[in-house]
Amino acid sequence: MSRVRTVATGVATRIPRIIGSRWFLVAVVAAYVAGAALIALAARPFLLYDEFYHFRIAELYTGQWSPWIADGSGVTGLGDVERLSSYLFHWLMSFPLRVAQAAGLGEYGQVVVLRLLCVAFSAAAIPIYRGVLRRIGLSAALANSAVAVFILPPVVMFLGATVNYDNLLLLLAAGCFALAVRAFTSERADVPAIVSVIALGSAATLVKTAFLPAFAAIGVALVVNEVVRGRAEGFRSRWSVDAAGWLRRPTTWLLLAAAFAAVVLFVERIVGNVLAYGTPDPDCARVQTEELCRTFGVWRRNEALEAAAAGNPIQLGNGLQFLIVDWLPESVRTALVVGGETARGIQTSEGSPIAQTTVGWVAVVMVFLVVLASTHALRNRAARVLAIAFATYVAALFWTNLGHFVRFDVPLAIQARYQLMFLPLLIGAAIAMFARVLDRTQRSPIAWKLAAVVVAVFLAFQGAGAITYLVGSDDSWIMPGSPVEGIVPILRRLAAFGVIGV
Repeated sequence: MSRVRTVATGVATRIPRIIGSRWFLVAVVAAYVAGAALIALAARPFLLYDEFYHFRIAELYTGQWSPWIADGSGVTGLGDVERLSSYLFHWLMSFPLRVAQAAGLGEYGQVVVLRLLCVAFSAAAIPIYRGVLRRIGLSAALANSAVAVFILPPVVMFLGATVNYDNLLLLLAAGCFALAVRAFTSERADVPAIVSVIALGSAATLVKTAFLPAFAAIGVALVVNEVVRGRAEGFRSRWSVDAAGWLRRPTTWLLLAAAFAAVVLFVERIVGNVLAYGTPDPDCARVQTEELCRTFGVWRRNEALEAAAAGNPIQLGNGLQFLIVDWLPESVRTALVVGGETARGIQTSEGSPIAQTTVGWVAVVMVFLVVLASTHALRNRAARVLAIAFATYVAALFWTNLGHFVRFDVPLAIQARYQLMFLPLLIGAAIAMFARVLDRTQRSPIAWKLAAVVVAVFLAFQGAGAITYLVGSDDSWIMPGSPVEGIVPILRRLAAFGVIGV
């Protein structure tokens, strides 16, 4: 018995070292890339998450070099593209798309090229998030565990395989968070970090306007931080830098040029829209004719819903009911949903019954742990700015969704993917608090942590990553002639082997 206990203790002490190693992080990124690339190569165009819309706008930009479309009155089926605030992803993706077109690739090949770039964007964000978690105080093992858990929800890998601006946003947001934390924790004013936050935040907002509240919160927090620390430490002392040496570096001028370009684009589109239309993201009909806007399916749907809606006012009771009955459950449920355009139309899969049953409880426990962790985060300068950004972003997202609910009488656009850019940070906070609670309350915390790892591995086999896509798909989901067409049925059988109830 003592020998068994000795062996178990030896294994238990080695596991944190293994999880905290660089090779474990490499394995996490490799697993993500492999699963997302498999879906990107296998799936028919066009997947869910508006892949058709994003691809067509990128295709539209291949006809010009400028990021600004001077006249969108002749573009049908895409809504307004003339004053579209979330346009930067499409313009940037038009350049590799031009190369794919010049190489003679067909539509499927062009879609795959953009999909693989999106896989690269989201994969590159993973080690950056790990670095952010390390900087705010998590151990290597906890930070690696957080990014490993992050790639488990099926929506994460599936979204990564889709032509969608959320993938580039994930990368830019990760960089913005990392540099914001660096600026907050620097002994002196970190001018390069502050300039980089401005550049990345402006670019991220132009990739997806929904990032604007988080960017604004980070900006305000940075200003307050510099004022408070400047008054305490002395502004001259805090901002004393070797300006001549800094300006002699070639990277400095590249950074300044990038920041200048990002700010110019930000002012032209975001500030310009606010001045002209009173909002960063104007409705299509405020820019184009209603006839043109009706050619866009989303606008046409919203018009029909609004015409049929009863027009309930925003009240406390309505808001609480919407939060509890619709917003929170749907935000969690959609983390499991994958699917897309198949030979039989749009089809989706929600994974195994065990995953569907447990995801809600996992989310409840995670929220409880994050709330506990927030008391510590607010005392940590590095974590505080991220907590403020998250709170501001979630409040704006909920308010927007609630406005849609009141306007249309149905819940719209409530999806887990809209909060993915904060998910690694939330998972990290939950895991760190879980470990803290165990260390303080349990006599054998290592045993509890091992049990948590075993449960996580078991749940992963019930549909994590690409498993839900594989077990929920059939041949109609697969693009004929795909490079992986022959191995998908084999992988489907292997994936289904460990899934209970499917």
